[in-house]
Amino acid sequence: MSTPDKIATVSAVISGIALITAGFSIWYSSRQARANEAANVLATQANATADRALAVADRAALESQRARLDARAPQVTVTNGEVIWPPRLPPVTAGSSGSTIQPGHVFHTPQDDTLLVGLRASFEIKNGPVGVSVQVSGDLAPDTRRNLAVGPVLDTPQWLGPDGALKIFVEAYMPLSKWIESAKSPDGVEGVHYFNAWVGYADGFDTGIVDTVHIRVPARGLREDINRSGAWSFPADLVPFGEDHAVNAVWIGHRIREYWESKSDNTRLG
Repeated sequence: MSTPDKIATVSAVISGIALITAGFSIWYSSRQARANEAANVLATQANATADRALAVADRAALESQRARLDARAPQVTVTNGEVIWPPRLPPVTAGSSGSTIQPGHVFHTPQDDTLLVGLRASFEIKNGPVGVSVQVSGDLAPDTRRNLAVGPVLDTPQWLGPDGALKIFVEAYMPLSKWIESAKSPDGVEGVHYFNAWVGYADGFDTGIVDTVHIRVPARGLREDINRSGAWSFPADLVPFGEDHAVNAVWIGHRIREYWESKSDNTRLG
């Protein structure tokens, strides 16, 4: 073989080796990339599994702590809601008790639209074996006038001892125009106005429980005189409370429980 042929042969071999080496490098790089991708997927899955396990552990710890608080929670019932009928007009002077609206008394619109008309209601708070701090807030505020022996004042927290009981009297007022809007609205739909109260009670621990019960009474019972335009009254035959068909039954909602890590620091649990 001549020298030029030998050189050509060697060059071809070198080129072939270079091609093989390049192909191997490409294959290896691709294989390594797939391996790295698989490793990343496995790492992501492992992290997700660890996160889920941590979340499950956190939930379990939270539920365990809540269960411990539930075990020592107050056992309070709010019951025997009753509307004291008939509705009322507000006090004219400070310290007076207002006046009861006589059945059949006629209101006229629009001149009486802004006249305040109110309700007084009562309910009972019965405590279990754990002492609680009780407070009533909302539209239906506890009556604070000293000349009315209507029960304890609970617009500020009051301690109720084990197995204690309170009968609370509350009242609130709203313009006659809202009573008329309620009278024109079917039961259970928008347009009915309500007097609302919230009974809150708490255990005596910083890390503990606060329960709230919502109470509401619809501003219902006013009727329009079909023979006189703009004339409204509370009929003498009205049934204000009692059964489900009652016009102004006191609705007492379910208990809403809040768990607190620290009441003093305003930090909720979870």
